[in-house]
Amino acid sequence: MCLEPFDLLHGVGNNEQKVLVLATTNTPYALDQAIRRRFDKRIYIPLSDLKAQQHMFKYIWGIPLII
Repeated sequence: MCLEPFDLLHGVGNNEQKVLVLATTNTPYALDQAIRRRFDKRIYIPLSDLKAQQHMFKYIWGIPLII
């Protein structure tokens, strides 16, 4: 993984400048510690359960998901 874009952000935020970095991954624990340290806030959203998956499938595709 390339850390160069994050290195370019070093010092940004002075003079009242704001930077928003939004990232997502399916494997947060596979990320390097250096990357994880750079994010001040982390929100963990677990996978949906079977009932929720069936509801979303029916809502999006219009047919029930049968497993």
